[in-house]
Order: sequence, then structure tokens, then C-alpha cells
Amino acid sequence: MNYTLEAPFQLSEDQKSTIAKKLEKLNNFNSDITKIDVYFKESDSNVKGEVVAEIRAFIPGHDLFTQNKADKLLKAFSAAYESIKRQAIEQKNKWRDKKVSIANN
Repeated sequence: MNYTLEAPFQLSEDQKSTIAKKLEKLNNFNSDITKIDVYFKESDSNVKGEVVAEIRAFIPGHDLFTQNKADKLLKAFSAAYESIKRQAIEQKNKWRDKKVSIANN
């Protein structure tokens, strides 16, 4: 699985490492994920220092997307990660249920 990180500001090596470790875990929840794009940007709101994290996971035939904002970069990423993880699990279960339904017919 490939992933890309994009941000209009510099990410520390520790932040990159933490993000990479979490992204690698997504494969445990849905092995069909082929690529993940992570985008960080400063929020458009009036809150100074607020960061938006967006995650797009590519699955053949279906893409998953989420975004979250928080006052800290890793906090925004963690919230977005939990959302994309839930979506990946739901997508895998939906696909599995569809296969079982077809097999039973």
C-alpha cells in the first residue's frame, strides 16, 4: 500500500513516523486498500492554529474519504484516522456480505 502526505507547512520526522505507523495499520482492517492520500491544511475558520486533516483511501471500485479539524495536527489526523478506519471496516463487511449472499444463491 502506498501513501502520500501533503501539507503547506513542514511536518516533523516524529509526526511523519506516527502517521505512517497508523496508516500501515489500516491494511489490517481492509486489505483491499491500494493507496492513501493524507492532506493537511490550515482551517478557514477564525480559530488561530486550527488544522484540517483529510484522508482519502483508494479501494478498487470505491474510495473512502474523511476530514476532521482540531487545534493540533496529530489530533486532527487521529480523529480522521478513526473515521476512515470505521469506513474501511464497513466497506469490507459490506463486500463480504455481498459475496456470501451471491454464494448462497
